Amino acid sequence: VYEDHPSDSWTSPDVVRLPADDCIHFFTPEEEGQVRGISRLRPVADTAERAQQWRDFVMAREQVSSAFAVMITQQNPGLNTLEAEDDDDEDDLGNKISRLQGGILFEGKPGEGITGIANQTRAAEVDKMQSMWLREMARGLDCSYELVSRDLSNVTYLSARQGENEDRRVWEPEQQDFIDCVLWWIYQRWLSEAFIVGVVRKPANAPLERFRQVEFIRPGRDWIDQIGRAHV
Repeated sequence: VYEDHPSDSWTSPDVVRLPADDCIHFFTPEEEGQVRGISRLRPVADTAERAQQWRDFVMAREQVSSAFAVMITQQNPGLNTLEAEDDDDEDDLGNKISRLQGGILFEGKPGEGITGIANQTRAAEVDKMQSMWLREMARGLDCSYELVSRDLSNVTYLSARQGENEDRRVWEPEQQDFIDCVLWWIYQRWLSEAFIVGVVRKPANAPLERFRQVEFIRPGRDWIDQIGRAHV
């Protein structure tokens, strides 16, 4: 493996060889004899990329439309109503350009004009598109839209609880697989190292296997609206 993360600003080309016992390859086997897996996010990777591009395009359009541009048409080409900071503040046609916060002010030549970009983006349309992207990703991950978006504005208490129950039926078996295949082995390695450095002290006559037996407890469910739940 590489010594540094590939996305770091500076990475070393050197690689380090690790024993197979120190590596965990966790995946869901789909066929007999399968030794490699794909990311759980693979079904929604393309959707997430398109959603990111769409958001970038919307933001770019908003930035352009939020700026302002004004063309001053002069009857006398020799009349300078604004002073440029230096001789380089001109466009390719020789028009002077003065900088203003939030946009650009052009001093055009007679007969020239400019058309601004109108802001046609509506907040409701943006919210609708974002909701559509998130719903597609939720279907790809086999979970509810509310779990992905954390948007509970359009659900009732009963529907939110039902969606949570369905999500738990999907995720709890996978959580248990992760505990058995990953966390348990990490704990065993940590315990061995902890005994060596003295972080955990074992009584003289206590068997080592006693410390290796561990139970992982998943996060519980907090109480929300106890009175309403009692009436459901």
